[in-house]
Amino acid sequence: DRDSIRLTTASWHQSLNSDRQLYLSLIHSPSFGLNSSVGMSQRLNSSWQSDVQLTQRDHDGFGLQLNVSWQPQASGWSGRIASEVRQHEQVNQANLQFLSDHGNISMGIGDRNGVTSAQTSLSTAFAWVPGNVFWSKPIPQGFLVVDTGMPQVTVYANNQPSGRTDRHGQRLLTDIWPYQTLP
Repeated sequence: DRDSIRLTTASWHQSLNSDRQLYLSLIHSPSFGLNSSVGMSQRLNSSWQSDVQLTQRDHDGFGLQLNVSWQPQASGWSGRIASEVRQHEQVNQANLQFLSDHGNISMGIGDRNGVTSAQTSLSTAFAWVPGNVFWSKPIPQGFLVVDTGMPQVTVYANNQPSGRTDRHGQRLLTDIWPYQTLP
């Protein structure tokens, strides 16, 4: 019953340097009790990051979680390997994801207490505006079409290049929030 769920949360995050961060999180709900975690995130190099997290849950005690993630710069690929050990549970996961202008592909395998499962997902979208059809990544909230009238013009969003206009001189931007003022 989502209407009766109440949560009280507190979190703290501290950067120790450009590559290392500490964090603390406390979440309390009448249904689930107190869940807390303390951890450290360490950037290993420009593509790799590791996280170590000690967690506590009222219903199953303490746990230790280890994560290693991979995200090369200027690449649509990313990956994550995670393992968590608790009093009566061990969970291992491995995920590989590719994000592109035309969609997202995710593949993963997981094991929970000896039960293994695999998951694959593909998400894409098609947007139609008069005179043009766009094939794009999923549209979470809203979209807009930039029309320059010229092909191969670089379009920026949030001060970052988002791509070039197509042969019609148009570019679809998908990470747009409705009613947001945009330059």
